[in-house]
Amino acid sequence: MKYVTEIPLKLRTPEGILELKPGEIFKPKCEDAVRPLLESRKVRSLKEVFERKFNELADKLLQQTLTAEDIKAQRPEMYKDIQKAIERMDSSWLKEDLPEFSMAIKDINRLYYKALQEIPEW
Repeated sequence: MKYVTEIPLKLRTPEGILELKPGEIFKPKCEDAVRPLLESRKVRSLKEVFERKFNELADKLLQQTLTAEDIKAQRPEMYKDIQKAIERMDSSWLKEDLPEFSMAIKDINRLYYKALQEIPEW
């Protein structure tokens, strides 16, 4: 399993000391060694980070009344752009590419809020 650092860390490995900055991803050779870091919230599983970011996006979008069908009907090109961003988000999750996943979420947010501004009655 892969993990993401929450704080700067120095990890002892057979190859020497590995210095990690917050947000860096690493895969330990021994899962048991990571348990204390997880419990102290110094690291999070990569899966947890993906899920948290996705749930934050879903929560924001679910609070809105503008639906995908509304966007598709009134701004078909914008709808296609949002769908492409969603596909990028899905693909990057499967590839465990956190930077691309984060960028796709930003694009979805940006496009959705642009739709809110441009489509009448929202």
